[in-house]
Amino acid sequence: MIYHQRKMSEAPEEDGDPNTMLVQHIKWVAYSLVAYLIVGVGIMGNLLSLVVLTRPNLKGVMYVYLLGLAVSNLCVLITAVPALFDISAGLGGGHYTTAFFQAHLKLPLINSFMASSVYIIIFMTVNRYISIYKPTDFQRLHTLKNARLSISLSFFFGIIFHIPLCFQNQVKRHCPGKSDNLSDPNSTNTTKDTICGWKSDENFFVSETYVFKAYLVISEIFLRVGPIVILAILNILIIHKFLKIAKKRQSLKNATMKPEQSSHNMSSASSSPMPSRNTSSTTQTSTSSSSTAATSCSTAVNQLSVPSYPSRAASPSPSTLTSFTPDITPTHHRVKPRKHKVLQNSEQRMLVLVLISIIVLFVCCTTPAAILSILFSVKLDHHLGFQIFRAIANNLELLNFALNFYIYCLCSAEIRRAFVALFQSACECGRRKRHSRCNGVTVHVDHV
Repeated sequence: MIYHQRKMSEAPEEDGDPNTMLVQHIKWVAYSLVAYLIVGVGIMGNLLSLVVLTRPNLKGVMYVYLLGLAVSNLCVLITAVPALFDISAGLGGGHYTTAFFQAHLKLPLINSFMASSVYIIIFMTVNRYISIYKPTDFQRLHTLKNARLSISLSFFFGIIFHIPLCFQNQVKRHCPGKSDNLSDPNSTNTTKDTICGWKSDENFFVSETYVFKAYLVISEIFLRVGPIVILAILNILIIHKFLKIAKKRQSLKNATMKPEQSSHNMSSASSSPMPSRNTSSTTQTSTSSSSTAATSCSTAVNQLSVPSYPSRAASPSPSTLTSFTPDITPTHHRVKPRKHKVLQNSEQRMLVLVLISIIVLFVCCTTPAAILSILFSVKLDHHLGFQIFRAIANNLELLNFALNFYIYCLCSAEIRRAFVALFQSACECGRRKRHSRCNGVTVHVDHV
């Protein structure tokens, strides 16, 4: 992001171009108003993340990842402030320290922290992928030690990978009106020493080599294009498996409800014919007109009804079916979901939702910057449409490092409760301090 901004801000202006003033106005609005607003909101959100994620009730491996991501995002936004100021107003001043920062530290710092944030997100995604597709290995890998190691490696490789950017520029002594600019900081100009200063200039002996150009291409792949592809693939696989597990659990739940309903219907159906037979036999015996007829009828009825009882006893009774059915269904319900035990926890499902939201934000905000790196050309510095697209892409990339805390609060009820509890405790502490201060004043007055 900042590499293309620096090159474009230093391109020569064309006074005859009618779009020059409009382009400069767009740059001022994008990098002096909108960008600073995004940085301010992002710094406040990441500071709140550092405070909330260190609460005692938010203990876990994924919270360690989120804490490391908040630290990296905060570093990105802090290092973006001088870069944005250099684009909008220019650091200038002619001091050697300022020129050294512009030449050797500005680009490596911001790109290193951007890369570390991307790598932390990749580690988080791989962690969730293992939890869903390899649950047996997940408990062995899902430890605080591995989380801290992953975060440390993210920062380490982010810094190591962008060390070559330190040699892209060099510090030169600049004296207006003189053609010779010296690179030695101890050199002095006897005639116009007061107006000479130091500035950052591109080191063409490094930047124009094929090796450095190949490095810039590889850097863009590892920082933007590659992570976008990897996160998109892993995210699609995680969502697919997550929905598949949810569908399977729903089918198991429906399967356990059907035997209970069928057993209930069988019990009600088997109990209803019995009273009708007894009633009919009672009616037959009570309506007999003579004692001999009643005796013969009752004997006949008893002879007809006796064979029916052994036949009913030989078949399994509804009560035995009802008592035997629950022995099957609980075991069927307990055994199946065991291998997906990780996703049965509501907190784990919430963390998956938070991770998916972070990845969607990253892909949406980084894709325009990746396209910008492909389309970039100094010749388009005064092209109005390209400048608008460049401003949108760069501000979207900054937005990716600013909105994570607000996504946490939006998707996680646990983080919301921790933030509300922290806010309430801060208000309570402030109220107690004011109350104690008022009591101290009252005691002092009474004493006097």
